[in-house]
Amino acid sequence: MIRGIFNFSLPVEKKHLYYIAAGLILVGIFYFWHWGDAPIISPDVSEYMHVAQDLRDLDFDELSIRIPGYPIILLLTGHSQEPPGRFFYFLQLFATLGAVFVLIYLLYELSAPLYLIYAFALIAVMPVFIGSAGWAITEVFAQIFLIFGLAGLILWLWNGTIVWLIIYAILIPYCGLIRPSLVLLPAGIIMILSLYRWLFPAFREIRGRLITAITAIAISTLIIIGGMLVHNYVKFDYPGLSTRLIYNLPNKTLRVLEKLPDEYSEIREVLVKHRDRKLTERHGLHDGYDYIFGAYKELKAKTGLSDRELSSLLIRLNIYLIKTNLISYLEEFYAAAAEFWIPHGQGGYGNNYPRILLAAAGAGQVVIFALFFLCVGFAAVLAFLPNRARANLSGESFLATDMRLLSLILSVISILYHWITTSAVALPHARYRAAVDILILFVVILGIDSFARFRRAIAQPETK
Repeated sequence: MIRGIFNFSLPVEKKHLYYIAAGLILVGIFYFWHWGDAPIISPDVSEYMHVAQDLRDLDFDELSIRIPGYPIILLLTGHSQEPPGRFFYFLQLFATLGAVFVLIYLLYELSAPLYLIYAFALIAVMPVFIGSAGWAITEVFAQIFLIFGLAGLILWLWNGTIVWLIIYAILIPYCGLIRPSLVLLPAGIIMILSLYRWLFPAFREIRGRLITAITAIAISTLIIIGGMLVHNYVKFDYPGLSTRLIYNLPNKTLRVLEKLPDEYSEIREVLVKHRDRKLTERHGLHDGYDYIFGAYKELKAKTGLSDRELSSLLIRLNIYLIKTNLISYLEEFYAAAAEFWIPHGQGGYGNNYPRILLAAAGAGQVVIFALFFLCVGFAAVLAFLPNRARANLSGESFLATDMRLLSLILSVISILYHWITTSAVALPHARYRAAVDILILFVVILGIDSFARFRRAIAQPETK
């Protein structure tokens, strides 16, 4: 690599990749020194550490509320007993910077102009985007794996390098074991790739690679996700990845608990009691969220039901409340959906910066989010244009145009899918956006490039 930096026979654009890589290393060193108390440990890390200890001891006698993707990472990095420390932060920070570089390389392969590549690199390493690497949270590794996986798919289709196929086939399904909101993403990717005859006709040139990509992710998903489902069903008679859903859904129905049928009056009274206690809890947030943790223990003792039976009953009751009180559920959904896009602090270090910088960073995020939704609309328009019209307008080959469109569509769908599923089930929290923050910026940069190409082609029509 050092030899390559000083090899001035390289193409001009290629040299810039080395310059950017060196810059990212320097940025990583700076943040490692500057954020001396990182990583900040989130409250749920202790639960993941407990699962990591069970994995280390091969103790699978109890169905956990946490899925094993993040605990496996904790176990492999030596943090099954001790909370993540500076070494973990070092790995997480430089893995995030590696994900940034992979997207930069993808922009380079898609012939994005240098000014946009540098703009992406500069914005992506700002605290509002890279700051989440200072937290020990699942979203950080979910983002890293998601970026490497999506980039691996595009680069496999583009140049046929087998390493990218392996990265894509393993990491995309594994994201579902880190963040449950991404568990169905492989199915979405398979569906999009299967529609290539209509969406990406130029992919007929690489039909073999396309079929290989579909087959690879189908097999790996069956092994990684399917294997986990089979294990839980055989071992615990539970058809799911974890029992977390029974702790999430009650947060969407806490305002309508009184509307449970009288036949469940005993259960209803327990749920209402714990919800009201949570609402009036001193020094609490007075929102009632997570009341189910206390209620579940009391219900289990009162009803004598097994975990599987009680979980199934609570899920059934919550689905009933959602169906019969849809407006209330939608209000919770919209609150979570809006919270997802609220600009948040710089990875826990926002209070250390002047307020004028924080205000500017927040305003910048709002602009980027607005541009993202414009790019979503632009990608939808491109998807419905005939292939020949797309190529003529962009001034590129059919294959290059379709590859750029695929990159846009896969990134957009991954972001929107994560947003919707998170809003539908989880608590309102901007933290969840950390799993797709850098990918949102990538969509904006790639969308600006695609729009600029179309605008130039329209302004200067092809001469015959």
